[in-house]
Amino acid sequence: MMDGRTPLALTVISLLTGCQFSATASGNLNTAGDSQASADAELTTTPPEPQPEAAPQKAIVYKEGKLDYRGVINFEYDKAQLRNDPETTQTLSEFEKFLKEHVDVSIEIEGHTDSRGSDDYNRELSDRRAASVRAWLIDRGIDESRVTAVGKGEDEPQVPEPPECDDKRPADTTPCEAAWAQNRRVVFEVTGGAETLPEPEPPPPPPEPEPEPVATAAPVEACPWLFGGHANALGPNSWLIGAGAVQPGICWLEPSLGLGLGFGGVDADDAPAGAEGSGHHITLNVPLRARIWFMDVHAVIGDVGLGLARYWISADLTDTAGLTGDYSRDSTTLHGHLGVGYGYRPNGAQAGFRLGIVGGVLMHFNDLKDSSVDVATGFNAAELAALQSQLDRDSDGLNNVEPYAEVSFGYLF
Repeated sequence: MMDGRTPLALTVISLLTGCQFSATASGNLNTAGDSQASADAELTTTPPEPQPEAAPQKAIVYKEGKLDYRGVINFEYDKAQLRNDPETTQTLSEFEKFLKEHVDVSIEIEGHTDSRGSDDYNRELSDRRAASVRAWLIDRGIDESRVTAVGKGEDEPQVPEPPECDDKRPADTTPCEAAWAQNRRVVFEVTGGAETLPEPEPPPPPPEPEPEPVATAAPVEACPWLFGGHANALGPNSWLIGAGAVQPGICWLEPSLGLGLGFGGVDADDAPAGAEGSGHHITLNVPLRARIWFMDVHAVIGDVGLGLARYWISADLTDTAGLTGDYSRDSTTLHGHLGVGYGYRPNGAQAGFRLGIVGGVLMHFNDLKDSSVDVATGFNAAELAALQSQLDRDSDGLNNVEPYAEVSFGYLF
């Protein structure tokens, strides 16, 4: 059951609903419209912003004594009559406007033709065509004293014509048309008032290309750590020495630790008549050395070192009766050496080849051990003592201060 307030409530709801629709429609359309208007409003998009137009290029520009122009000036075929086409009219109208704006400028109109036809005919035709252009300008109010005309015919072609086109009429004119069109022209030369005309500004130079990135070499460390080795011949107390070498971040210093091998003979030269003692020695050296460079590439070099030498000395003994025995004297000694010479390293303190030529002296700091003998029973004692004594004296010579000369080749990296 509805009471008397129900119709009133429905009316209020209806009115509120109708107001909400109107507001929505008004917000989209700015007016109360039908559904088609609403659809149109939904499809409307914001127009793009207008872009600024480029500055118009001048139709006529003064350049190198002449008036360069856009457009064309056409004549009737093989006649001096100007064509009444829009392009020709537009071009001539621009000259009319230019001359009226620059009242101090005088010009000469030159007519030019291509090479077809005789020279006299082309000159006469170009003269009449130039006169037609002059008459057109004068008819439009340009003072005749400011405009002259002359025909050049084919005498001054703008571009050379191909041989098959020059003063000829080939069956196929395709290769000729471009050159003929360029030579068939009207030129406007300024004969007065040029000082009132600005020369056109030259086009801006093209941007310089970005310089190619220059590959920069990694900075060279002044005195890097380097590692490598030496191979030496005729070194102190050795015939051959191989060594590992290092440059410890100091340009002038090159320490090395090596292993050398030496050998030689020992003899009892003054043995009693009929007795004999002769043998050999083998030496194993372990030298710790330092090469000092006083200059960079070609250098005076110093050579200083300490080392251990292990000697194996042995000899065969024979007495006058033919009995035999053995002599031995094995020892380990400490020695040192000091030398000076010439060095060459083409890359200086950087990685690379090394050469050294050194001379110096070797000295030992302790004596060799005593020798021992092992002989057959009945070996002549006096002869044994003499042989052993002489072999000791000969092998003691290994302990003497002695000179050395060495050649060294090396490479560090």
